[in-house]
Amino acid sequence: RRSSDLLAELVELHSDYERPLTEVLSENSLNGLPTRPTPEPPGQSILRISAATTRADFTVNEGESRFLEVTDSEATKYALRPGDLLACRFNGNLAFVGRFALYTGYSGISQVYPDKLIRFRISPTLASPEYVCLVMNSRRVRDRVETMCATTAGNIGIAASDLKAIRVPMPPLDVQGDLVRQFHEFQASVGTLLSTIRLRGAELDSLMPSILNKAFSGQL
Repeated sequence: RRSSDLLAELVELHSDYERPLTEVLSENSLNGLPTRPTPEPPGQSILRISAATTRADFTVNEGESRFLEVTDSEATKYALRPGDLLACRFNGNLAFVGRFALYTGYSGISQVYPDKLIRFRISPTLASPEYVCLVMNSRRVRDRVETMCATTAGNIGIAASDLKAIRVPMPPLDVQGDLVRQFHEFQASVGTLLSTIRLRGAELDSLMPSILNKAFSGQL
């Protein structure tokens, strides 16, 4: 099974607990900085739009960044911290619009984000940010997101207000934790299987010359 299939099942199982995303936020959503970043310092590390869409595990790619000179107040207002969720509000690819990614802070660098990304902060007493991220990327929720998207001047977009209004399954916190764990266990199993397939493929490739030689010499 694919990860998306498992997500769909988990969402369906807990659909009785649905509530609007806005009800589990600790503060209002915030669009990022309108910017003209540069590839080199000086300045604050600012994520590129692609940082929220390039990783298949729905984690923000903190290496996808540039630099921007900002004021102290801007650095504070748009600062990212572990547990923040970023959603892409404009993109040429529908699959990326409204896609959520979890910011973990693994780089250890202070970072801000651009205006085509929206920051959502989850109340830890109500929901797990990682759980919310997975649910918002599930096929069932993605179907809702994509019906809300609009095209303007060749770009596809969605408003933060539309994303906040989407009703998502919100079971108790302990259940959310269990679902996240199940998802990671499934991902680990798939990763192990793919590694085995690649290894066996490499072994087969190395044996092919010998097999062909035997075949053409009548030894098989």
